[in-house]
Amino acid sequence: MRFDIRELKTVVVCAEHNEKYLTRKQNTINLLKSNGFKNVTSATSPEKYPIGVSMTNIEILKQNLNDEPILVVEDDINITSIPSFIEVPDDTDCVYLGLSLCGTHHISNVGVKGLVNVVNRQNGYSKVYNMLGTHAIVYISKRYKTAIMQMLELLPEVVNDVLISRLQPLFNVLCINRPIFFQDDKTNLENSSATQINFFESSYLKFKI
Repeated sequence: MRFDIRELKTVVVCAEHNEKYLTRKQNTINLLKSNGFKNVTSATSPEKYPIGVSMTNIEILKQNLNDEPILVVEDDINITSIPSFIEVPDDTDCVYLGLSLCGTHHISNVGVKGLVNVVNRQNGYSKVYNMLGTHAIVYISKRYKTAIMQMLELLPEVVNDVLISRLQPLFNVLCINRPIFFQDDKTNLENSSATQINFFESSYLKFKI
């Protein structure tokens, strides 16, 4: 499967309806369009975080359930560089275009820094098993989109990236080793762009055997 992410339907998720988030949303839309993304829309919910984010993701996936890629990004992203195309195995359910050093705890619904389990594969991708971070994801298969919707509907009060990570071992969920997007959150220095971009060089990373 080969595609240009700039050609994909792209939806910007806005966390809440207030001036701060609406400004971030518009900045992200402008960023994507200025980098050649051709089909950019946005979505939000009247509900407060985290329920609002879960409800928004449910609605996006519900409206795009066919077996074709859709890129969902959050409103605090920035871009490293954009390849001409992405090529993944035909049985891929999902591709993370951004990375996180935080992984979901095996029992509690919390993220733990350095608890990320991945398996390196060829051609610049890895299989992920518990990685958090939903700032840039290409959802592909109908079966995976359906599973995400069902999980979010079941526990909407739990932060969505924790719930989504629980499904990673059950599907062919990959991440791109050289991230295209990172969370540009200047208020969280530990989650800096340098940390995210240099994910595979970090001593925090735990490789799954």
